[in-house]
This record gives sequence, structure tokens and C-alpha cells, in this order.
Amino acid sequence: MRRHFVAAIIAALTLLPTTAHAETQRGNPTAQGTLSGDGRLVVAVSDATPGEPARTPLIGYITYKVTTDDHPDPGDLSGLCLADPQAHTFGWWYRIIGTTLDGRVVIDELVCRPFDATHHPHPPALPRPPTIEEAWNAANVPAPRILTDPPTRGITGLTTHITPSSPAVLSIAATIRGYTIVGTATLDHFLVAIDGGPPQTTTDITFTTKGEHTIVIAAIWRGRATLAGPGLDHAISIGDIGIAMIGASRRYPVHEVRTALQP
Repeated sequence: MRRHFVAAIIAALTLLPTTAHAETQRGNPTAQGTLSGDGRLVVAVSDATPGEPARTPLIGYITYKVTTDDHPDPGDLSGLCLADPQAHTFGWWYRIIGTTLDGRVVIDELVCRPFDATHHPHPPALPRPPTIEEAWNAANVPAPRILTDPPTRGITGLTTHITPSSPAVLSIAATIRGYTIVGTATLDHFLVAIDGGPPQTTTDITFTTKGEHTIVIAAIWRGRATLAGPGLDHAISIGDIGIAMIGASRRYPVHEVRTALQP
């Protein structure tokens, strides 16, 4: 049995087409994936913009300088602030906004950034929350087991019953860069693919040719999580962290039984 967990963005999903839509810092990103013929799992997030959406942070941050309007006058001082009252150091206000995957604003604050030696302020360093990829890696989703009846070999023309087996619920718990992720991954359903063919939900397979066949099982998981850490006053609900798939493959020999008429 093989088990591979690869987080990547792929141009085309060779086995399972993805129809999910996501935006990098807003909208509702959905992690999805596919299985190759040998049981290799590829986790991906489809996205309307370039980049690597599987590495989309659970909270996306932006920052910008504060001005009176979109086109300030050259002498506009509305963003001037006192960065260090004791040292009489001046600076400029920056606004920091953080949004969850579903577009909720959870951080909206002003930060006074001091001027440097050239009399220019530097934007604040933005936090680096865990990504979708890191959240799913924290779940440690196991590969499903593949049980068959008949257990060791099939017969052409007779039905082989395939029984996938996997835990129903898993806990997500990890600390990454000072952030704590707590959540739950729930098994949604299984998909079955035979010899690199299209995935299907049926688990009763009738083989028509003898020889070595490959059974691939994909366990489809859904996840929800909360996040606590730097810049957050309390643990916040991230909500849906998308869909992930983990697969396993098994070689399954199929024999042919022939009948002969006796004189």
C-alpha cells in the first residue's frame, strides 16, 4: 500500500476534475485534490488569481498608509503620528486589516511607524499565520485501508466487493509560528478508481479481464478550525478549511475460470 501527501498547485487534475473557486485573501478557498494511478495524492486549491493558493494563509493581511483620501495633497500631514512620545519621534499611521478565508474582517488596527534616517516610514511587518496546507498537514490524515471480498484475488465475471476503511473523525491540533490551530477533520465519502479510470462511488466491481489490476481508494475529508495567536485577542473561528483527499492503492490479481464441456 502506498501513501503520499503532496501539497501543490497543478495545472490539470488528471483523475478528478476540480470545480472549486477561491480567492487568495477573501472568498471561500477550497482545498481539493486528485489521485494518480499509483495512489499518489495531490492536494490543490483552484484559484482565480496566480500564485500558490494551497499556501493561502488562514488569515490574510494587508497594510497601507493612512491619508485623508485616495489622492492626498503633497503636503498632507493627516497621517502624521507620534511614534515615541518620550523621544519625540514622529512617524506615519499604517492601517492593518486581516480577513479570514470567508472574507470576515478579524483585524482592523492602526500602527504608528517611525520615520527612518531618510525621513520615510517603513510598512509594518505583517503576521504569518498558518496556511491551508499547514492546517491539513496538522490533521495527520491516515491513508484508507482497502479490504476486498474475495480477499486475495478476483474472478472475471464475478463481483468483487471493495470495502474502504478509515477513521470517521480526526482532531487537528498544532502550534505553528506561535499560532495554535484547533479543529476537526470529518470523513465525507470515498471514491474508487480502477486501473487509472475515472473515480466512482460504487464499491462493487466486476472485472472483465484477467491479470493484475490496481484499486485506488480516495478518502475525502472536510475540515473546520479555530485559530489563536499573535495579534488575535481571542481564538477565532476560521470556519471551513476546505476539502482534502488522501489515497491508497493496492494490486489485485484477477483470474479467469473457463468451463469445458465433457463428452
